[in-house]
Amino acid sequence: MFVRQLFSFFPVMLGLFTVGVLAQELVLVPPSTHPTCANPPMDQCAFYANCLESRYQCGPDGYPISYGQHYCQKFSDNRGMFDAQGQQWMINTMHCLQLALVGDAIDATPPASDCRALRDHAFASHAGCYISNGFCTLGVQVWTTVLEIVDIKTLFSSWGAFKSMIQTAGDAGHPAGHGRHMYLYIVVEMTSLSKAEKSYIRSSLLSDPPLRLDGRSLEDYRPIALETGVVPLANGSAKVCIGRPGRGGYVQEAGGVGGGTEVVVGVKLEVAGVGDEEGGGKVACTVSCSPAACPSLSSNALDDLQSDLTILLESVLSHPSLRPNNLVIVPGKKAWAVKLDAVVFADGGNVVDCLMLACRAALWDTKVPRTKSVEYRAPRRHAAQGDVGMDVDVDEEAGKLGGLETKGESSATDFELTDYWDEGEVLSGRESWPVCVTLNVLSNMHFLDAKLQEEASVPLRMYVMYAFPRGKPILQTFRLVGPEVSTIDQIRGLIKRAEAYARNTWTGLEAKLKDEEARRGVKAREKFYSRLG
Repeated sequence: MFVRQLFSFFPVMLGLFTVGVLAQELVLVPPSTHPTCANPPMDQCAFYANCLESRYQCGPDGYPISYGQHYCQKFSDNRGMFDAQGQQWMINTMHCLQLALVGDAIDATPPASDCRALRDHAFASHAGCYISNGFCTLGVQVWTTVLEIVDIKTLFSSWGAFKSMIQTAGDAGHPAGHGRHMYLYIVVEMTSLSKAEKSYIRSSLLSDPPLRLDGRSLEDYRPIALETGVVPLANGSAKVCIGRPGRGGYVQEAGGVGGGTEVVVGVKLEVAGVGDEEGGGKVACTVSCSPAACPSLSSNALDDLQSDLTILLESVLSHPSLRPNNLVIVPGKKAWAVKLDAVVFADGGNVVDCLMLACRAALWDTKVPRTKSVEYRAPRRHAAQGDVGMDVDVDEEAGKLGGLETKGESSATDFELTDYWDEGEVLSGRESWPVCVTLNVLSNMHFLDAKLQEEASVPLRMYVMYAFPRGKPILQTFRLVGPEVSTIDQIRGLIKRAEAYARNTWTGLEAKLKDEEARRGVKAREKFYSRLG
């Protein structure tokens, strides 16, 4: 038995699902004798206007024109959005839906006596046509394409219609998981989750085997895309997307539900004083979230989220144990301050892992400009001439730099750059920057890379941050978020499992960063040679 009625659903897909029209007195026109009415051709939509509308005359708001022909034509026009299997399903389903209404078009005494009856008769055929042509086996990507063409609230406005479709899937002999999987997929597309929806998602995750709305296993990540050097005027930058790039430059999750996660991080080096400290240098983090990334949050809630993410990142990345030792410019006086700015452009879940991957990639990409210390000394004056202004500096006579008059200061007080701003050496100790693995804990199981709906359905998340310098695992920190209570033994077990997950992530990220370095090196050489040519 499915959950109680959650929404009012009424299917309108490919001209199959309709909304009500006012009952009207109708005198049927004699059936058309056109041969296409008795045998509608494949992959065409004229049947609705030529055979149904010409007889029933329901008008522009009736089923034949407003829904049947409209969505048939809309799907046909967007066939390029489907893969080969999806296109074949679309053609077969369109034909099936038209064949189901042939009797209404040509019989002297048709099954439907008026427009309302025609709508009901058409609706009764929809589930069978969908399921018999393999809709449940097409996968999430095709379902997502359907939702891009037909808005979900238009697609389903009757719970009974959708429930009938799921039950038909079971009656047709499809695996039980298909109908359940499809229901889960549609439910989580809604903007908010009720208690019943959360309960359903939890029961799906705890089932045997576990079911997730995009078909992944509990330990699978969505595809991760990484690119460095994306911010032209930064000393280092990176963009990380969890999920595949969508149309129009947006990000969609793998298999496509709802949108993925996209983070861009830029690193800028600024000169800062360090007082009387030996050495110096510091790392400061700021996280900003685009309002489009979290459209359901109020401005105050968005500020709180940004603050929480900033505190989490800064508590890890600004720790003294991770401070690079090549940030010093003038010992005890000046050093580079690393300003790390992260922007969340899209949040489809697992944003902390995405942030840490982007931060590590941006810091890996950062170049520290080489500097040369400059020493200033007071110039000596020629006593015989009685000069009162600046004259020849001692350093100038020795072939060195002269400078400001400074009361006899003999130590280095300033610097000059020996590189361009975008050249230099990499940050030292960059192999020590950690990656994050988020464990979403539900009862006695856990899973990785949760989407927003999954995150909203679990009572506990655990952020575990590991680094593997020279292959040795170092636990930087971990944090528990959520109302659920955990035992010490459970936490130890989760940390141990997180080490293995983090090592896999670390290995993949290292390989990708090296590929990025090679790619950008080739690109820079090509640009240099093109200028020479």
